[in-house]
Amino acid sequence: MNKGRVLFVSKHNSIRSQLAEGYANRLSKKGIAFSSAAVLKTSSVHPLVHNLLKQEDYDSSSHKCKTLNKLRDLRFDLVITIGTAARIATKALPGAPIMVYWNVEDPLIGQKKGAELEKRIHQCSDQIKTQVDHLFSDGYLDAIVAQKQNTDRVFDSLSEGIVAHDIDKKVILFSKRASEITGISEEKAMSSECSDIFDSPLCGPKCSFCDNGSIDDFESKSYLSVFYDSKGTRKECQVNVVPLKNDAGETQGVVASLQDLTSQRSLEWLLGKEKVYEGIVGNDSK
Repeated sequence: MNKGRVLFVSKHNSIRSQLAEGYANRLSKKGIAFSSAAVLKTSSVHPLVHNLLKQEDYDSSSHKCKTLNKLRDLRFDLVITIGTAARIATKALPGAPIMVYWNVEDPLIGQKKGAELEKRIHQCSDQIKTQVDHLFSDGYLDAIVAQKQNTDRVFDSLSEGIVAHDIDKKVILFSKRASEITGISEEKAMSSECSDIFDSPLCGPKCSFCDNGSIDDFESKSYLSVFYDSKGTRKECQVNVVPLKNDAGETQGVVASLQDLTSQRSLEWLLGKEKVYEGIVGNDSK
């Protein structure tokens, strides 16, 4: 069972993030999936990386250089950026993940060659290995896994449905109650665009992401939404929306709570109808 996804990002994905991915996979026994990616396209993993990881009994021969764009459909719980270039490039990643920065210098800076370059790669490897060891030994990954599981439990215990999507409008959270209200399974909803899983827009004209990709700056929104569930049943929900923001205060997506008012509205309609006929039934003079 996959308990979470972690992504390491560096400028080239040829040395630093590859080392981090390898060292993490070597230590991982918790069902967490580790990947790495580059900001800029790179042709191949540096040969010395394979040698260093092999010394740790980890086979990285199948590792390939990847860019962030190739992983765009995946959602990560934690993204660790290695170096300034990666930190700048990952401010608005899909999925609104937790972001952590490691200040490890690129050994390729200065275009060093031969023994000098090898020395710098070894130093870089030692730094990253230490950081990865701390990630495991200091309990950070345990905390992330526990936080993810507890958050899921909280959302699934609420009477309101909880739906969240990222800056690309891809659904990143779809609670058990949201599935019950909409008739849409979590498996179908996750990583789909919100507009693709609802026959009629859940937010209607209130969407903060639908105006040519621009994003409204707002603190909260509340409105009544009328839509049809997967069986074609008309639903009325009170929707409350708040933005998801990163540490720079930039909007990364939204989270919405859905309060199903369908039964309440039906009851109100029936009571209103009964009131209309009140005083008519039973007044026949005969």
